[in-house]
Formats: sequence, C-alpha cells, structure tokens
Amino acid sequence: MSNDLSDRAAMTLMFGLFFLIGGVMLFDVVTDYREGVSVAHLLVESVVLLLAGIGCGVVVIRTYQARRSLATLRNDLQHAQRRAVHWQRENEKQVQGIAQSIKAQFAVWGYTEAESDVALLLIKGLSHREIASLRDTSERTVSHQAQAAYRKASLPGRTALSAFFLEDMLPGR
Repeated sequence: MSNDLSDRAAMTLMFGLFFLIGGVMLFDVVTDYREGVSVAHLLVESVVLLLAGIGCGVVVIRTYQARRSLATLRNDLQHAQRRAVHWQRENEKQVQGIAQSIKAQFAVWGYTEAESDVALLLIKGLSHREIASLRDTSERTVSHQAQAAYRKASLPGRTALSAFFLEDMLPGR
C-alpha cells in the first residue's frame, strides 16, 4: 500500500511540475509576444510549452492505465479468493481426512510433536528458513528435525515425503 501511495505521490508531483512549467512558459510566451521578441525565441519557448503539455498528458495517461490495471488486478484477486473459498468449502471433509491420515502416519513413524510440525510444513512447501521463522527457532534446528523425520520414515528427503502422501491420491498414467 505504501508503494501505491509513493507512486501516486510521484505521479502527482510530476504532473504538478509539468503543469507549473507549462503555466510559466505560457505566461512567458504571451509576455514575450507582447514585447515583440524574436520569432526564434518564441518558437523555443513554445517547444518547451508543448513538451510540458506532453509531459502532463503522459502522466495523465499513465495514471489512468495504472488505475485500470490495479482495478483489474483487484478484480482478479477477488475472483481467485472467491474460488479458493468455494474450493475449501467443497473439499473441507477431504482435506480434514487427508490431514488426519497424515497425522496418523506421523504417529506410526514415531514423530515427535516438533518433527510432525516440521514435516507438515515441509509437505506444504515451506523452506527451512520459513519454518524456522514460523516456529521461532533456528534453521539448523529445523534441518535436524527434518532429517530425523526423513530417517524415521525411511525416506530420502522432502520430495519423497510429499510423494508418500500424494502417490495414492493422484491417478496413474
């Protein structure tokens, strides 16, 4: 959100600067014309005035495009969130069943509570660093707990652990 505010502030500042430059140049061109300065001088100032106007136009167009893009992204996000909620509601029983099956298998393997937590987060795809942060522990501790979980399950690593639970749920070739 703060990035959005800083972008908006930057665009407003740029528009204001271009508008100010254009206003000053317009005043100068009109004043110089009344004083009878050379056409070359008026032409140079008119080009600067035109460029300031183009700058204002570009800022307005970019702002419009950014707002349209932001509205589309918000709409897409809301749609994805509604689909996710719908999927969760439709599959709540299956998800709970899978969670219970995973916990039961962890018990069969003799996991400690910490190993169960780490293994579940690994299956969900979190990194050791993310797990350590969530569990308020060191990455090294998480690594040791993960290794203990793999060893107790007689599995070589994270991929095999995830595959153990997904293998029978997914259709064959």
